[in-house]
Amino acid sequence: MRQARPGAAPRTPRALRPPEGPTGPPQPESHPHPTPPPPRILARGNTSLAEEMLPLRVVHSLMAAMGNVDHSNSQRQASLTLEYFVQLFPVVEEHVRRSMGEELYKLFRSNAEDLYVKIDSIQEDILAANKVNVTKELYLSGLSDSTMSFYFGHCNQGQVAYITHFQKEAVEEKE
Repeated sequence: MRQARPGAAPRTPRALRPPEGPTGPPQPESHPHPTPPPPRILARGNTSLAEEMLPLRVVHSLMAAMGNVDHSNSQRQASLTLEYFVQLFPVVEEHVRRSMGEELYKLFRSNAEDLYVKIDSIQEDILAANKVNVTKELYLSGLSDSTMSFYFGHCNQGQVAYITHFQKEAVEEKE
C-alpha cells in the first residue's frame, strides 16, 4: 500500500472526481421573452379574469388548439383549460357540448387531460374547425346586459364595444 507524502492533500480516486470540461447537459439560453402561463393558470387564480377572457373568444381558441395535432402538449393544456371554463360557466358548457356533439363531449368530460390521445381524425377536425362564439350567442339570443353581467360579471367598455359590433352585424344581415 502506498503511503501519502507527508503534508500532501489526500488523493481522490479518479471515479469520484468530477469530469473535466463542461459538466451536465447544455444549459438553455435565456430568452428575452419568457413564455406566458397558460390561460388555465391565469383563470384559476382569478375568476373575474376568466370572465374577461370569454369575450376574447377563448373558448373557440381552446377548442381549435385541442384539434391541433402538431402540438400535443398544447392540446393537453387547452383541454384542461376548457374543462375549467366548462365547469365555471354553464353557458360555455352548453355551447361546447353542442359544438362537440355528445360522443366527443362525453369523452372530453370523462378525462380532459388524455383526450388528445383518444380522439380520431374526424374529432380533431371538429375541434379545429369549431365556430363557438359565446358572446355572440348571448347577444343573438336576446339576453339583456343585466343577464350578461350574470354570466360575465359587470361589462367593461371593451366588452360593450365587442357586443355592439355584433349588434351592427345583425342589423346589416337583416337588411
